[in-house]
Amino acid sequence: MYARIKKYVFICLLFDCCLLFGQSVLPYSVPSESWDERFGNHRAIITVDKPSDALNIDFLWRRHDRDPERRKMWIINAQTGEEVKNIYRVFLSQERCELVFGPVTQGDYYFYYLPYNPITDQYWAGDYYPPENAPDASW
Repeated sequence: MYARIKKYVFICLLFDCCLLFGQSVLPYSVPSESWDERFGNHRAIITVDKPSDALNIDFLWRRHDRDPERRKMWIINAQTGEEVKNIYRVFLSQERCELVFGPVTQGDYYFYYLPYNPITDQYWAGDYYPPENAPDASW
């Protein structure tokens, strides 16, 4: 009996350690000033450590919309304000998004994943932008 309990406790501790060390903690915050409304209400900041022709991200989210593949995604260089033109969608669902994008330089990038075209005279009006163009074939 004691051996069974000991084995059970060990398995529980091992499972807890896997959960604790297997997931990264992402900070959530409110920006000091709001961004342009057309970028939408949701943004992630991606920090790039070194320049690269292509960067892969696997982003967990919970989207309420039925067809996330029909929505535009903007990735903007935070320092220059330039849009990253090459975005390849590896996998996209309501729970997860895997993208490859580039080229990128060192620094922060803003990932806007629910941008919409606001109509300024009505609060809940406007529509989502259609998906971005396919990446450049030479990329």
